[in-house]
Amino acid sequence: MYLRRFIWILLIGFSLTGCSQQNLLYEEGFYVFGTLVNVNIWGVPTEQAKQAIDTIAHDFQSMHHRWHAWEPGPLVDLNKAIAAGQVWTVEDNSLLF
Repeated sequence: MYLRRFIWILLIGFSLTGCSQQNLLYEEGFYVFGTLVNVNIWGVPTEQAKQAIDTIAHDFQSMHHRWHAWEPGPLVDLNKAIAAGQVWTVEDNSLLF
């Protein structure tokens, strides 16, 4: 009797959880720093996840540009100054973050 009741409770519980909104998974990848970066976001609406990943990808692309070792940018300027024995002052925090 108790086993039968327990089984019914489990079946009802599983059927009710199947009707609820499931945790949404949104995943997207982008290429930065010479590698593929995959980002997974759970539990938010798809549009909100897309916006978040777009922001992350934009930030990573900005860092990729600023920190590139041989294309023109702040890091190249810093490396040239070091090679020439010059003092170089960071004017904005873009190389730090």
